[in-house]
Formats: sequence, structure tokens, C-alpha cells
Amino acid sequence: MFFTKDKIKAFLIHLAISSAIIGIVFAVIFFFWYPRPYFQANGAWSVIRVLVMVDLVMGPLLTLVLFKKGKPGLVFDISMVAFVQIAALVYGVQVIFGERPYYLVFAVDRVEVVGKVEVDANKIKYPDLKIKPNKGPILVFADFPEDKEERNKILFEVVTEGKPDLERRPEYYHPYISNTDRVIQKGKSLSLLVGDNKDSKIKVDRFLKRYNGKLEDYLFLPMVGKNNDMALIIDNITGLPVDGIAVDPW
Repeated sequence: MFFTKDKIKAFLIHLAISSAIIGIVFAVIFFFWYPRPYFQANGAWSVIRVLVMVDLVMGPLLTLVLFKKGKPGLVFDISMVAFVQIAALVYGVQVIFGERPYYLVFAVDRVEVVGKVEVDANKIKYPDLKIKPNKGPILVFADFPEDKEERNKILFEVVTEGKPDLERRPEYYHPYISNTDRVIQKGKSLSLLVGDNKDSKIKVDRFLKRYNGKLEDYLFLPMVGKNNDMALIIDNITGLPVDGIAVDPW
């Protein structure tokens, strides 16, 4: 029989070890680097798929094929399989870590998920906005300067020169918590999300049930991510983010 007990045992051991490692990595990704709702907006699905394919599928299957008790060179074969798995894991984790949501920037009438490499942190004036929490991004309020000429200059550069818009101009970053009243003013009623769309109503009802709340307890803002635009739900009193709903926020 091709799949002997030793082969199956080696396969299961390899699969268990790989699953444990991937489980720990995914727990860090989904609970700390990309906590809800940021993975759906900005997650690196392509990298995740590679990690699953290499570390949970190919690795254990290669062990199933290559393992034979007492086989010459068996240690080398298994070591090479492990090396490929570790290399894929290290690369994938580095990419996912580097692209994780670092700033959640409110600008004008929306919020945008911004990566660390997209802005020059040295231009940020507030020390608190340089300290990322363990879970989730730094909350930022981006505001146009009061000087009219400087404001017009920014708009001109964005439109004619293709320079970054306000949400990627760290020199105009301010603490979110000090400007929640202005965020709330721009928030929209959840009833606008529902409208006549049955799917949106189901998702909004599911959100309200999860948080045991009512429509009037929350507002939403369009959230722009690399993968998807969705509705960021904020508390209508504190202005702080609560969750996200995967519906068209526009």
C-alpha cells in the first residue's frame, strides 16, 4: 500500500505542527494587525492564500509523498520542505506586517486606511500620533490649514501635479479625539445605508444585533481601503469607530 501507517502518521504530525504555527500567525494578523473591520478593507488576501497553500497544503503533502522510514536522505528531504515553508511564512508575514493599517485618517467627509510607508512620520507634529496601539491603527484627524493660499496650493497640487491628498499629508494630522465633534457632524444616519437594499438591511440589522443597539445610536462614514470601500460605523456620541459594514457607503 502506497500510504503506509508511517507516511500517514508523518503527514498528520506535519499538518498539526503547520496548523498550529499558521493558527498563531493568523491570530496575530486578525486580532492585532488587521482587527475587524480593517482586513476586509485592506487585507492582503493574495499573500494569505499563498501561506495556506504552501504551509498547510503543499508542505504536509510533500511529507506524505517523501516520507519513508529508514530512507537515505530523508532528513535532508524533510528539512528542505520545512525550509520552503519557513521561507514562505517569513516572506508572507513581512508583507502583511508592512501593509497593515497604520493610520485611520478622517479627512473632509470620509476616513481612509493609510499604511505606514505612505506618509513621512517625521512631519507629524503630535507625539501621540507616532505611537501605534497594539491593536488597530492610529486614529487621525486631517485638517486643511486656515491660510486660504496654503489650502488652494494643496488643492492645486493634488489636481494638477498628482501629489498626495490631505489624508496622506502628515503635516496636517491632528489628534482624532480632539476633533470628534467635527467627525460626528459629518456622520450620516444608518437609515441611509438601509434604503431599499435588502442586503444592506440584513447587514445593518446584524450589526445592531451584535452590539445590542438602535439605528439612532450610530452614524457612518465612508471608509476607503485598498481592497474595498465600506461603511465605518461610529458612536454618535463619542465619534469613535465601532465596526464596519461591507456595503457601498456612497
